[in-house]
Amino acid sequence: MPFRLIIKFRPVEKCVIKNYSGKVAYDMYRELLSNSYFLENQESISTSPIAIEPFLMKFNSTVLEKDRNYSLVLKFIDDGLANELLERLVELDFITIKNTRFKVMGLKIERKGFGELLKDIYGREFIVRFKTPTILRRDNWRHNYILPNPELIIRDLVRKWNHFTYGRYRMNMDQVIREIRENLYISYYSLRTARVIIDGEEIIGFIGEMRLNINTDESLLALFLKPLLRFAEYSNIGTLTMYGLGVVRITFI
Repeated sequence: MPFRLIIKFRPVEKCVIKNYSGKVAYDMYRELLSNSYFLENQESISTSPIAIEPFLMKFNSTVLEKDRNYSLVLKFIDDGLANELLERLVELDFITIKNTRFKVMGLKIERKGFGELLKDIYGREFIVRFKTPTILRRDNWRHNYILPNPELIIRDLVRKWNHFTYGRYRMNMDQVIREIRENLYISYYSLRTARVIIDGEEIIGFIGEMRLNINTDESLLALFLKPLLRFAEYSNIGTLTMYGLGVVRITFI
């Protein structure tokens, strides 16, 4: 079940974040789930069950002010990880990451079942806003793909969706991709590349927005596209989502 956990926290003292805040958030998450069965086993899964929204949308080094509240969003597709993290968080008043101490100010939970997502199918026009650098993968392509190819985006989302669902909730990848190729087009885009540094490595992706349109009322695409784009707000899009890449906001017109 897609699950968003919003953690409000406050640095005990002013500190400098020298890395992309998505990486810092991932370190925080790993610290909270140290020695976790679920965490150790996720490394063997090709589709990560966690995605992160950085607590700062500045992509590199920045300062966290003392006594100012920040929000970290951890997003799960796996109930086991989410429930274990919740159990650990409710017992904590402070979190320490790399010698920096943060006071936990509050928690908020948002859930959306796959069945609920599938009920929301109406709409032919969508705006996708890429809030953090997004990187796509192509089969048999050793380089990162940094253009918002609709087929690659939907293929990525269907793969993640099917990995964590079963039975009647699963989607037919071939049917979805056929509909994408025949009936979906980009009517507008405004994009640029953006860079982040993760563990000393420069990562380049794209940010900005694009508008997607379904070109006919008769297409079956409406049955898949809106649920998948809703799902993307929980799963992120593309690769390295556990570091906060691929964060999107969707507007349905």
